[in-house]
This record gives sequence, C-alpha cells and structure tokens, in this order.
Amino acid sequence: MELKGSIRNFPLPDVIQFIGSARRTGLLLITLAGARASIFFEEGTIVHADYRDLVGQAVITHLFLEQEGSFQFLADATTDERNFVCEWMGAIMEAARVTDESGKGGGGDGG
Repeated sequence: MELKGSIRNFPLPDVIQFIGSARRTGLLLITLAGARASIFFEEGTIVHADYRDLVGQAVITHLFLEQEGSFQFLADATTDERNFVCEWMGAIMEAARVTDESGKGGGGDGG
C-alpha cells in the first residue's frame, strides 16, 4: 500500500486514523521544514515515534499542530526499537486533549 501526500490536504490525525483502522504495518515518514518524524505501526498499533529530540506521545502531539509538510507511508517497514506502544485512537485522543487544553487547537467545534 502506498500512501503519500500533503499535510495541508490530509491532516495527520486523519492519516494516522486511516493507517490504524486499516491495521497496517509500516513506517509513516513526515517531513517538516527539512526535518523528518518517524512513526512505526505494527498491525495498526503505534510502536515507535521520534522527531528531533521528541519521542513517543510528544511526537504525536507536536505533529497534531503542523499545517505544512508532507507524509509518506512505507508499508511493511519495521523497527526493533520500541519507545511508545499505543493504540492509534488513544494517541490521537491524547494529542487532541493536550492541544485543546493548551489553547493551540486548530479549529474544531469548540465543544
């Protein structure tokens, strides 16, 4: 399965939801202003995430706020590293909660 595009057209929470709900295994690479974030999935579960000096949930939360950049999903890519094992929905919900509480949420219904 090849999946790639612009964050502007396909927000990362939607991309993560798609990969997770499809129970895919692979690497989601996100390129932001020259730096790359990596999120590894195993059968839809996030098992590793890193971006610059961030790891785990902090990566998901940071990426939640990004409006510019691109993504590419590399199916069947794996890693032996494990810094974050979380169901995709839990990771998205936590990122939404943190960004909402910090007042940095980008739109939404305010509810």
